[in-house]
Amino acid sequence: MRHFFLSLSLLLPFLSLAQEEIEYKEFSYSEFFRLIENEQSDVFSLKNAIVELDSLTDQRFFTYINAEDGEIEFTPSQKDSLIIDKELRLENVFFNYEKRTVIFLAHISFREKVSLVNSAGYFLRSTFEERLSIRFDNQFEKFQLQVVGEGLESGLVFHNSSIKDGIRLINIPVQKQLPVQLVFESCLITRKNPPMMQSFGAFNFSYFGLADNIFKDLNSVYLSGSGNSFFDIVSNSFNEAHLEINLSDKNNDRLVIAENKTEYPVRMWLSENIQNASIEWEQFSNGIFSSEGFNDYTAENRTNYDDYQDFLSNEFEALIESYNEKGRIENKQKYKKEVQLLGILNDIYKNNMTLNRPMPLI
Repeated sequence: MRHFFLSLSLLLPFLSLAQEEIEYKEFSYSEFFRLIENEQSDVFSLKNAIVELDSLTDQRFFTYINAEDGEIEFTPSQKDSLIIDKELRLENVFFNYEKRTVIFLAHISFREKVSLVNSAGYFLRSTFEERLSIRFDNQFEKFQLQVVGEGLESGLVFHNSSIKDGIRLINIPVQKQLPVQLVFESCLITRKNPPMMQSFGAFNFSYFGLADNIFKDLNSVYLSGSGNSFFDIVSNSFNEAHLEINLSDKNNDRLVIAENKTEYPVRMWLSENIQNASIEWEQFSNGIFSSEGFNDYTAENRTNYDDYQDFLSNEFEALIESYNEKGRIENKQKYKKEVQLLGILNDIYKNNMTLNRPMPLI
């Protein structure tokens, strides 16, 4: 909760439409939800739209924010959740807001799949029963420039929400950084259907943040990133999930990994020239080892290629134990990768004293 103002301040108020290119349809929040309700099929699709506040008709969707003495209080206009029982497919849809004291996409129960392509908005205290899919590509910058304006950024934020069948984050390769801030904060993230894993591939965002989330009933969580101006992984509880973090040095203005909790050793790869990084050592109390070395070891020793969930539940853990006990020490190339990782962490320590000095490999 203490990170809430960070994500809230990331979402800048949208400006009026700029000009040509795409003709956007405009709806109030009431009109938007009425469109969903009136849809005859099981799937509701909307493309090229702006959903913005109508203070006369949208009162029932307000959730007021009051912050005093460091405490944040949310007061919804209605006590019952709004139930959406259709699959949603939204492309190039921007959910507007005018005040930082009010959130509109709040207390919604999405019963079917939700797909958001090149879209922006703020979801608070909502439930996603089925898979949540998010995609950004090269078209987003053009859309964002027309809707939001030059020099400003859009945000897609999920705060204090429950995501029950995982997140499918698709980054289509882009030529330059996207003016979007993607944040998951104080969420419960789990899976209902195998494979019981969650992957975040965050590439070329102006900001990517995971803060105060709880990952539950997962075998593995994979985090990878490159080209993000700001990249924060802070105060998450990964619990029984095996965590892997792979990060390159491209264009980071700030990279923070701190105060996370996991029950197992963390697999990690960092590029040699990674910059502006702050990595807390105490969060690796259960150990840390090279994901590059382990992945090579897995390729050499894995036998189960038929059932990925069975591999995650059984052979995967046995390979981790075997690699930690002997594979990374007995094999010269694997040992070299372990030493390289610790050397990079030591360099980060020397440049940023928030990282305590790493322990020796053995």
